[in-house]
Amino acid sequence: VDSISLHEGGAVSITALGAAKLGLKVAVTGCLGKDVFAQYILNNFKKHGINFFHMDSILENTGISLAMNVDKDRSFITYDGVVKDTDINKVSYEVVEKSRHVHLTSYRGIEDLDDFIKFTKKAKALGTTVSFDTSWDDTKVWSKDIFKLISEVDIVFANLVEAKSYSSEKDLISSVDFFSKFCNHTVIKLGEGGALAKVYGKVSRVSGIDVKAVDTTGAGDSFVAGYLYGYLRGFSPIESLKIGNICGSCSVTSYGGSASFPDISKVNDLLKNLY
Repeated sequence: VDSISLHEGGAVSITALGAAKLGLKVAVTGCLGKDVFAQYILNNFKKHGINFFHMDSILENTGISLAMNVDKDRSFITYDGVVKDTDINKVSYEVVEKSRHVHLTSYRGIEDLDDFIKFTKKAKALGTTVSFDTSWDDTKVWSKDIFKLISEVDIVFANLVEAKSYSSEKDLISSVDFFSKFCNHTVIKLGEGGALAKVYGKVSRVSGIDVKAVDTTGAGDSFVAGYLYGYLRGFSPIESLKIGNICGSCSVTSYGGSASFPDISKVNDLLKNLY
């Protein structure tokens, strides 16, 4: 290979770091091992003001993925490590109660469904809004039971393949309409095609930004961080889409999911120049 570099990975880290770089106050809960990789992650969280709340863990090793970028394709070799110990039932509700918003990732399919629904209901009862990224279904089952959870959250995110797979629809609009039956705030990530949101029946869409893509890993999670920043700042869906689009497009310009994530100053400059 031409080069190797070390970066934080996974939807949790990339979304959290992006949100923190934009100026949001962020807390993360999950599992890390007792190794050099855990320390690397914790140091970067601390650098960006992210508080980390550790769940109990049996295993010693932090989860690791080797991401191989070949031309425009990519593949991963993953060791789960303590990721297997991540359990939504271990989230501290004291942290949730202090939060304005909770973003859920790492959904593993039907085995997580009841626990995610229980958590979401309790979080909302404590006064927080909740968003959920469906993510890729490794089991390839694409169970429609997920819509029981989607009907409980305030915002649902999915990419186009995920949206079509879960809805069993063949095109973007039909997939969005299906999701919107269960959640009034649906956001679909379209990669280089931009993004679309349907919020209480109104559709907003932004086209993609032309950049030289080096590594697309984490682009969707970077988009989510940008969109949630807009949402939590009270911006309109179209403005939130623009910010998410800028964050996602910046993230692909260097290796690693968050290495080239922009700060809010750069986002504002790009908003003026691109839109």
